[in-house]
Amino acid sequence: MQLRSIFLIAAIFLSHNPYAESKFFKPKTLLNFFVQPMIHVVNSSLNGTKCAEDLRKIVSGVYNMEIWAMEMLDASSKFDMGLLTGNTKLYGNYDLCISVQNNVKGSAVDGQYCTIPFTLDDYLKKDLYNAVAIYQKNKPHESVIIDQMTYYYGLCIPTSCTLPNVAKIWSKLKILLHLPAQTKFQESQCYTKDRKIQPSKIDPYIFTIYDVYIRSKKKEPNIFVCASWYTNTKKLLSTHCENDTLKCLYGVKVISSVWIIVTHLAITKVHFSVNPLYAAFEWLHRVENSVFSATPFAVDTFFSISGMLVVVVGLKVFDMRPVHWALLYMHRILRIGPALLAIIAVNVTFVKYMVEGPYVVHILHELKTQCENNWWTTLFFVNNFVRNSERCVPHTWYLSIDTQLYLATPLLIYCLRKKPKLTFLGITLICILSMLYTWHVVVKNNYGFIMYWDVGVEGIYFSTISRLPAWFVGTFFGYVLYRDSHKKIRISKQVNSALWALVLSTIVALVFYHKISFQGEYKEYISAFYHTFCRLFWCLSVCYIILSCCTGHSKLVDSFLSHPVFIVMGKLTYSLYLVHLTVIFVVMAHRKHLGYFSSFEIWFEFCGHFMIMLISATLLFLVFEAPVFSFLKLKTRKYSNQNYKKVT
Repeated sequence: MQLRSIFLIAAIFLSHNPYAESKFFKPKTLLNFFVQPMIHVVNSSLNGTKCAEDLRKIVSGVYNMEIWAMEMLDASSKFDMGLLTGNTKLYGNYDLCISVQNNVKGSAVDGQYCTIPFTLDDYLKKDLYNAVAIYQKNKPHESVIIDQMTYYYGLCIPTSCTLPNVAKIWSKLKILLHLPAQTKFQESQCYTKDRKIQPSKIDPYIFTIYDVYIRSKKKEPNIFVCASWYTNTKKLLSTHCENDTLKCLYGVKVISSVWIIVTHLAITKVHFSVNPLYAAFEWLHRVENSVFSATPFAVDTFFSISGMLVVVVGLKVFDMRPVHWALLYMHRILRIGPALLAIIAVNVTFVKYMVEGPYVVHILHELKTQCENNWWTTLFFVNNFVRNSERCVPHTWYLSIDTQLYLATPLLIYCLRKKPKLTFLGITLICILSMLYTWHVVVKNNYGFIMYWDVGVEGIYFSTISRLPAWFVGTFFGYVLYRDSHKKIRISKQVNSALWALVLSTIVALVFYHKISFQGEYKEYISAFYHTFCRLFWCLSVCYIILSCCTGHSKLVDSFLSHPVFIVMGKLTYSLYLVHLTVIFVVMAHRKHLGYFSSFEIWFEFCGHFMIMLISATLLFLVFEAPVFSFLKLKTRKYSNQNYKKVT
């Protein structure tokens, strides 16, 4: 097929080259070799339709070198560079296609851009993998990356043609040319210059809820104050903390958030680059890029912080007054629910008005379509195991696991108050069972070392069971910090220095072990050992850093992690977490061509993305998070003379 494309381009060039015409060689005769079969396919598939008439006009226009027809041909995809480096997205020229507007013999022929996905047949995948394996010198078990590749082709057709029309032509061409590919055609894949965005079924409900929310603020002065941007902005910019001993958590959360955001940006760029195989097989194996493959540890950090705060806050609140456990769960829902619902509403309702270009098909599928079908799995916090592959707001699997673990809070707090030693014995047993589960899954499925980039880690990465050690390590250190508020912990300088050396060595070893693991032969039991214990070692290390800072044994580190910049940004981490992928996808949707993947491009784009994320997160915080904080305080005062001590 590539050879035919070359001959077609050559024929068009020669047919209009005055020096190419000779007595014995007529280039248009060569062009006829393509024109006649194409007209035959169109007539046999769509004869008598407006689409067939317009396609014949385009073929005739190309033959006669008419500009408008050449623009439609030029706007469609051709074979591009980077086939052996994984360039699967051949988009053509979106802007050129939809700008074509021409009147041929009193009938308009306008351009319509369609993104057509297709997958290769198995035998062609095997040939492609063999070629890539020679080129990249990669390992056999990594062929699964190529198996899951989907190719995309940008096609410029007249607006009179529907995708069912194109499907009929495809069926004829597939038989005629023995094309080794499969595809699906959907109307949502096509766009015109004057496209009309169809509202979703949920749009009226979203706008109605928003209208009721706006109106309700004016009924009660207290609620109005809660939603005041002036008051909430002052709270956001304030560096005052009601619990100074835990200020270092702000720095830990901000650093971990940035770490996750940069990696999510890198992963997205892999999918929208001309050299994705370079990223998977070469770039990721470099020592300096081990930080990216170790990003899952940042997620475990958040699990540990969550477990820590559950115990510290829960025990301190219980000391002040009796706690109604139903209100505890309600507090959790009100704390995280409004902002989560808001980001789902934005993805379903508003994003489609903010994106345009050849990438829209992928973006709207990730943000809009999956939320329309699976919103309930996210709002009920079960999307880590229910319809996991089509998650609404994909990164909220973390929120689901964290909420599932939060359900154990009443029982955990009760047991810690009554029998702490027996409770931690039970927690230790649970962690051992969790690690045995992880070991079993890794060995059974032959998983590799990479915890995120490996495409087959759903059994571990999104499992609540495998995340138990990280959360329970946090609960243990949370109890130690709670006890420290009553009886100060004393650690000698020698012991503290030794523990810091051990902690830093462990962190460095865990981050850079990925590089070592790639060099040697894969061994499943080494991989199983790593997956089983890495989270435990990481969380123990991070939690000791927090403990050391909170108890005054590492004042220099504590002063850095408690910097006012971290305190302000730390209040935005939840909103930043919710909004960052939407920002990345929307920015990507405005691109018209694939970029080149490199470390410099990642960090360069991160600077721009992060500023947009901060602005978006601030708006989400002021509109949804901060009013909820104030509302909960107002309601709490009705039932108690004492306020909750705010730690987070």
